[in-house]
Amino acid sequence: NIIISNENKSCLPSSLKKEAYKYMALFFALLTMVITVIHLIR
Repeated sequence: NIIISNENKSCLPSSLKKEAYKYMALFFALLTMVITVIHLIR
């Protein structure tokens, strides 16, 4: 069952791409927040 689920995941890169875009969006949002905080402190 685990091997089948892994094969299904590998056959569906669209879901992985969606998750990757979500993590990238969160990463860029955190970067912008940190940059704005640094500018406000200065």
